[in-house]
Amino acid sequence: MHRPGWNPTRRNRDLGTAKAGRGQENRMVIPAPAGPVYWEQLSAMTITTRVVHGRAFPLVIEPTGAGELYPCTVDDVAHALGLLPAADVFGDDARGIAGVVLRRPTRKQRALLPVWGRFLYALDVGPISGMAIVLEAQPVPLRLRRPRRADVEDQRELDRLREEADTVAEGRRHVELEFSHRALRSVVLERTLLHEVGHHVHYLEEVERPVAADGDDLDQRWQRFRGRPQREREDFAHRYAAAWGARLRADGAIPFAPRFDRDAWERDGLDPHDFFPADQLPWPLE
Repeated sequence: MHRPGWNPTRRNRDLGTAKAGRGQENRMVIPAPAGPVYWEQLSAMTITTRVVHGRAFPLVIEPTGAGELYPCTVDDVAHALGLLPAADVFGDDARGIAGVVLRRPTRKQRALLPVWGRFLYALDVGPISGMAIVLEAQPVPLRLRRPRRADVEDQRELDRLREEADTVAEGRRHVELEFSHRALRSVVLERTLLHEVGHHVHYLEEVERPVAADGDDLDQRWQRFRGRPQREREDFAHRYAAAWGARLRADGAIPFAPRFDRDAWERDGLDPHDFFPADQLPWPLE
């Protein structure tokens, strides 16, 4: 039977669906107001410095909330960076990583875009201006639920988490993982931090060093680098973290006991509760 053309009585099957825009006006997203990006917006900050490869290295700490903390201390971060080559941290002209920010994500940010850390090519927070590493506070204990079926990259990350978690419960469709403070410290200090430095090394090898050697145009190389697939940049950082993690473990450099400079902490006003569970504080507090 020949079907007629337009019929005003027929209902559009997309009406009332997401395809027609239903729910888009109240979709939960991370707010993006004019001004600094959300990871530059800290509720408060404490600024301290540590010496890394003979250079004063700034660290900015945002206070944490109840039930969450930073798995590694500022002294842990500085010591771990000191185990890596100075050229990987600061580049060939001492302009590399400008500092590290320890920030507390909001509940919405943690729900929509949970991360262990970030490498940022441009950050402006306190004394830090330039390329920087951001490490995020985590709930303790941290419980994650991941689907068993995932793409290749998510499956690799799940395999890494299986090795690092304290407990792993395999379900039919999901995997439940739980991380204690000790396990979180291992993830952030021995993998995430190295991974973020790997992003910096990738930038150096693809942009800065070829320009210095051949006189290429910096802006053009930067644009080509930024145009590379995200997967390529992540793969490089994963390889860097895996290689240096294995090397430092073989040398006995990691893992190492939590490090803290009590005099410096008291001078700068750092709160041990931001870094240690209440039953593991490094010294008694009044």
